[in-house]
Amino acid sequence: MIRISTGLNDKNKNEFKLLELDNELVEALEKQQVLEFKGDGDEDAVLCSNSNTYLLKNRMHSNSLTLLERDTHDTHDTHDTHIVNTFHEILETHKCIPNMDKLDQILSHRVLLDPTESNTDKDRDVDSSLRYDYKRLSSSIQASDEEMRHALTARKIVHYNGEYRPVDAECLMRTLDLIANTLELLGMSMTNLDKQRVVEKVHEEHNVDKQYTDTVMDWFMSTPTSLDINAFVKEMGVCILKTHKHPTPFETFIDDWKERVGYELSSYCSLDLLKGSYLIEAGRVKFFTSSSLSKAPSTRFQELFKMRGKWFAADLIPFIQDLGDSKELERLVLKFCRSQTDKSSGMETYTSRQRI
Repeated sequence: MIRISTGLNDKNKNEFKLLELDNELVEALEKQQVLEFKGDGDEDAVLCSNSNTYLLKNRMHSNSLTLLERDTHDTHDTHDTHIVNTFHEILETHKCIPNMDKLDQILSHRVLLDPTESNTDKDRDVDSSLRYDYKRLSSSIQASDEEMRHALTARKIVHYNGEYRPVDAECLMRTLDLIANTLELLGMSMTNLDKQRVVEKVHEEHNVDKQYTDTVMDWFMSTPTSLDINAFVKEMGVCILKTHKHPTPFETFIDDWKERVGYELSSYCSLDLLKGSYLIEAGRVKFFTSSSLSKAPSTRFQELFKMRGKWFAADLIPFIQDLGDSKELERLVLKFCRSQTDKSSGMETYTSRQRI
């Protein structure tokens, strides 16, 4: 039940709304988990469990429901009750994918360019209103704790000097270079390393904040003693795309990418790693993600088909994955796309059902 803020003594007003919970949310309550309502004044409220976010939708009820209250001042033991409220609608919960774009907006003034300790004193003079610790950040974003922490990693946002800051692409690329070079210096490899020794050596040689390097390495650790090579190489490619201000000839980009990761890792440089992070037009590649597209499914598909009249299914899917789970994506594709098989490649392609 959600308490609505009205006069404390006015029980004729609609002080309550009934909330219908699914089995997953009931189980969460039974385990003493906290369910939290989130949303600023200009946002529709959502309900968050530890791991999921739920939209709230009103559903009209054919039969009215009545909330009764026993009279606690009854001195004659008659067990009288009175009506507190009558409900003609209830709130339903629908699991949804949270919109994390607000993270980028509120942290846009605190991009981390230099993670060396010599830069720490400058940060202390920054207006406190621009600083976000985890509690403030979490209260500003309509997402569960698990989803929040996943987004911080996915968007390369690091806890640095008491606040959360997105890492600049050039800065992150330099850090990945330092890690790779330090591994070689220490006689270690991506699949056999001592993370603490690497962190200490990077600090010793380059004065880079230890917690920062530790966090960056955690983003790519597959086991306590190894890095996920594909994830590491992919991030290098993404950083290169981000730092190029204009579309780059495809061959030039691939050469730059391979040179940056080094000979031993160059064989891992494949565009398949970068799906959802780039577009190729007229032989030139540029950084592009779904974050620049509409959140409304109909508009999203229109935008995509304006870019290309025909998409290979494997190329389109990464740009709609944030619109729902696998079942929802299947429904959206059926609704907005016509499926065909490309004769030359035998691959599935999509064209628009909408008038573009």
